[in-house]
Amino acid sequence: MTSGSNFVLEQRLVQFIPLRYLMTMFKSGASYSFINTARSALSALTSLHSRETIGSHPLIKRFLKSVYELRTPQPRYKRIWDVSVVLRTLSPNESLTLKQLTQKLVVLIALTSAQRLRTLQLLDLNRLGIENNRAVFCLSNKLKQSRPGVKPMEVVLASYPEEESLDAFGLLKQYIQVTANLRGDKTQLFVSFSPHTSQPRAPRQLNPALAHSTRAAAVSAASQRNLPVEDILTTAGWSSEGTFAMFHKKPIATSMTFARTILDA
Repeated sequence: MTSGSNFVLEQRLVQFIPLRYLMTMFKSGASYSFINTARSALSALTSLHSRETIGSHPLIKRFLKSVYELRTPQPRYKRIWDVSVVLRTLSPNESLTLKQLTQKLVVLIALTSAQRLRTLQLLDLNRLGIENNRAVFCLSNKLKQSRPGVKPMEVVLASYPEEESLDAFGLLKQYIQVTANLRGDKTQLFVSFSPHTSQPRAPRQLNPALAHSTRAAAVSAASQRNLPVEDILTTAGWSSEGTFAMFHKKPIATSMTFARTILDA
């Protein structure tokens, strides 16, 4: 922050403890998102004598604005991997072990639904409906993008008869059948393929780089193929195009370089 703004803020810290608390976070290196989350928590749990929320106090607003300018949130990835490269490496369904079958289903659902892997762990057979060659999971749990007055998110897996190895709907039915004897009374879709745990660990077994970027890769591929932004937002569960544009819409990295282009000519 500028020396002038620091002076003014320091003069009022003793009288305004919430600002001191947030300032301590800033000095410890906390990000804007972290500090803003703390501001929201303070606003929800406490209020000022004037019945004004802490988050709306002029000093807090000024401080958060300065933090944003100094530590503007940055997307995790500058470029994203090409979805088509991953899809080409997926093996035929008939030759898969349970571990491979689980991982392939996770990848296909993650890419075709643009959902976080945390969301996939919440998929429940008790909330699964099959209709017109498609599977629909209704998510009853609160998600990061859940909002009051908006119906719960759905994860839809439609049949893809054009290529059986990429048919998430068909693979889902195969997976449910294969895991029927392992499931017992558990209703979560994903069961562990490890003998040492009964927890649904399947999504965690993916390559970490792949696991945390499938969402950005999927929506970036859809955007590059000119799918309407409204469809992308609806599928991913976003209400704002700004979220998509800032954090998830990425240029897709390719292996084609200038030199290779010339040599392959």
